Parts: sequence; structure tokens; C-alpha cells
Amino acid sequence: MDKMTSGEIARKAGISPKAVRIYDEKGLLKPVDYSEGNYRLYDEQSLLILEKIIALKHVGFSLEQIKEHLENASSDNVLETLQFQIEMMEIKRYELEKAVKCMKAVIARSNGRPDWDDVAEIIQKMEVDQSSDEGHFHALKHNADGLDWYVKLYHSLEIKEGETILDLGCGYGKLWRHSWKEIPKDISIDGYDLHGSWADDLEKFIDENRGTLADGTGIVLHWGDVEQEATWKEIEENMPYSMVTAHYLLNVIEDVEGLVSRVSGVLKSGGMFSVNYFGMNAEQSFWQRTFDDAGLDETFVRELNTDKQRRHDEFQKLLNEYFDRVDYITIPSPMAYDTAEEVFERAVGHNRHVEKYLTEKKDLLLKYFDDMIKKNGQIVVQSEGGFWHCYKA
Repeated sequence: MDKMTSGEIARKAGISPKAVRIYDEKGLLKPVDYSEGNYRLYDEQSLLILEKIIALKHVGFSLEQIKEHLENASSDNVLETLQFQIEMMEIKRYELEKAVKCMKAVIARSNGRPDWDDVAEIIQKMEVDQSSDEGHFHALKHNADGLDWYVKLYHSLEIKEGETILDLGCGYGKLWRHSWKEIPKDISIDGYDLHGSWADDLEKFIDENRGTLADGTGIVLHWGDVEQEATWKEIEENMPYSMVTAHYLLNVIEDVEGLVSRVSGVLKSGGMFSVNYFGMNAEQSFWQRTFDDAGLDETFVRELNTDKQRRHDEFQKLLNEYFDRVDYITIPSPMAYDTAEEVFERAVGHNRHVEKYLTEKKDLLLKYFDDMIKKNGQIVVQSEGGFWHCYKA
């Protein structure tokens, strides 16, 4: 094939000559030669590259990503490229869904008359709610024991036939969705959350799957703010409960002691309250050892652990004031990583208060993580979730 000008190769590819010029300027499609009049010239291989650029752009790659792919791809692995892009687009879709949820929540929770204070407060609370959801997605991808986190959490409750359960801040309801067929018969579950939250999806799920629950078992979703007096008046009409759960809720509650006190009041004798808040975690110790072994000053981790232990002890003291027995249980959730970059991201995510320091030491940490992965095949981060099980005599 004779060499083509930018206009000719553009016509063959079905794009504009301007696009070809942009790809040249961005370093994606360089001309193979120039004419005597200094016009860009391209050959058959150029056309193949251009078609690949167009294809990647159509499936969502940015020009920067396409450039990186063209420079680093050792072979034309179409399957690997598409699988990577699917993963990236799933993340983008999830982020868009979160944004839509937040905006709907602002409108719903302000009765259609939001102001900017409403927006700031509600989005902050939604982000906390959704961060636990993101943590679950991360756990599903990296869990080292192959077990779903919410299934482990469900089993820790040891729910028995005939229980009456109050789920405060039920959200998306993964505690129930992921163990739906394991819920015993004759169970009554009252879930409470706000309209415009992930609980809207739970309502749909319950309606669609109600008929598949065990005999005598039912879940009812109630709309209400668990910090409002009216909500607790409704809850008290259905009391007492044999079990109350408040998982991933207290971080968005202003009056923590008020909620603990109310829960104590609606729990029947012999009942159990399952809650998480400021709990110590094996992962703190893991990072302290890791940073020390890597040659970093791990003082900041030790200081963080001291602060978390203080808050842990303060919350346990509060629980002891309202319940007759308080047990702190941990649910193992080891995370396995096979790239140094992923381990570094986990380290930063767990130690946000020193992100700048860790970023400055990134090269040192990446080398350390790489060495550990070469030696062991992967790095397993010893993580766990902590929950208080509080009992009423």
C-alpha cells in the first residue's frame, strides 16, 4: 500500500483529519514519513494502529490510557485489555450510582426543599454508609479465606428460631440478603432506615423475595430517623426485641449514648445487642510490624493504636453502664494481595492520617512489598472486624 496523507488515512478509518492530528500531538499515532510539502504520511501499519485507537476509545479508554497501552503492550491480548476496561468501567458505574444515590437522598430527606447545609451533612453521612459497601467489595476481591464477610457476620449472631430482631440503619441489607436462605423460621425482623438511602434497594429485594423465606419468617422495612423521638415511639410499640443490631451506624450518629440507652430499653431479658464502633483491629498491629520491618519509623502507627485503644475502652465502659455483660468479638477477614501497588494502597487506606509520609516513602515500601511477594507469592494482611455483643440479664 502506498503511503497515505492524514486526510486519506482518516477517510479509511472513518474519522476526521483533525482527530488524526490530535493523535499525533498526543503521541499515539506518529507519521512514518513526511512529503516534500511537509505533509504527514502513514502506512498500512499506521492504519492498524489507528483502528486500534478508535476501538479502545469507543470502549471507554482515555487518550492517556490508550497511549500507555500502545507503549507497554507486549502482545495484542484483546481479552486482557477488554477485561481490564470492564473492571474500570464497573468502578466508574459504581461511583456514578453513588452520586445519584446521594443526590436523591438530599432531595428525599429535605422534603424537596434542600439547602447547602442539608447537602453537606447528608452527603457526608451517605459517604460513610457507602464506604462500608466499598470495603465489602474490596474484601470480596481480596479475601484470603474465600468467605463472604457478611455471611461471617451473620453466623456470629447465632440467630435462633423465634427471634424478634430490630435492625437499626439496615441500609442495603447485606446481612440478610447474603444469608437469606439461612434465616430460620418464625423470625420477625424490623429494619429501620431513611428514604433515599441504600434501604430503597432493600425494600425492592424484600418485595421480590418475600415468598422464599422460611415458614413464619418476615422482614418489614420501616422509614424513620433513628435519632428522632417519633421513630423510637414506633419502635417501642413493637418491643421488646430479643436481638438488636446496629452495624456501621454509630459513626453517623450524633448522640451515641442516647441510642445505646434506647436500645437497652427495648431489649428483652436475655436479649443481645450487636454493635461496632471504635474497635481494636489486628490490622493495626500488622502495619506496625510491617513498617518497622521495612525500615520506617512506625511511631505514628503506635500512636494511632494508643488512640484507638483509648476510644475502644471508653466505648466499652459506656456499654457496661447499660448492659449486664459485654463481650468483644472479632471476625477474621484476612486480605491477600499479589502486587506491591495494591498492598501500598491498602497501607495508605488504613493510615490516612499519615498519607503524605507514606507517599514520601512509597519507593522504599514498594521494594519491600515486592521482595515479600517474590518470597511468599503474596502478602496476606491480617485484618478482622470487631463487634460488641451486649447482653441484658
